[in-house]
Amino acid sequence: MPGTEGTIQLAVFAGTNPVGAAQATVTYDPAALEILGIEPVASGRVTPAVQWRKEGNVLHVVMVNGTSLNEPIGTVPLGNIRFKALGAVGRTTKLISKPTEILKPDAQAIPPGTEEHEGEVSFASAIPSARIAARGIVSTSPELVERARRMRPPGGIVTLQVVDASGRAQPVQVRIPPAAPARE
Repeated sequence: MPGTEGTIQLAVFAGTNPVGAAQATVTYDPAALEILGIEPVASGRVTPAVQWRKEGNVLHVVMVNGTSLNEPIGTVPLGNIRFKALGAVGRTTKLISKPTEILKPDAQAIPPGTEEHEGEVSFASAIPSARIAARGIVSTSPELVERARRMRPPGGIVTLQVVDASGRAQPVQVRIPPAAPARE
């Protein structure tokens, strides 16, 4: 609902490497979201320090792990982005994240890759109860499959919040088809 606050998590993937520090950018629409801050997220036994700054429509986030030489690994949260919704009911806005630097605890670089990842925030007049959300509608709509494909790797399942005609958010599960096998 416009005027309400929410959060969305920003993370990087480091494989089997422990992460000492990471930096990423998030591009967003300032007319749809007002960034209020970033909250650190514990990963294993590590709660890193997080710094951030806004530059136009780009949010810069830096996470520093000063407590462990062997954690966190895998998908490493940089923080929860707190925002205030400014968009109209029924509208969806995109956030595009890109890791720019990932370092091991000894400052060796971990290649962050060149992929950008999308996230979405949908503005609704009401959210479903936990009981309704757990049931989730299943969809194979090409439009929803394409939205889901920009958020997760092939072969996964994404639950999108789709705003219906009455302005209520409805959870919709979308299966992303597996990647086509490589041709020789």
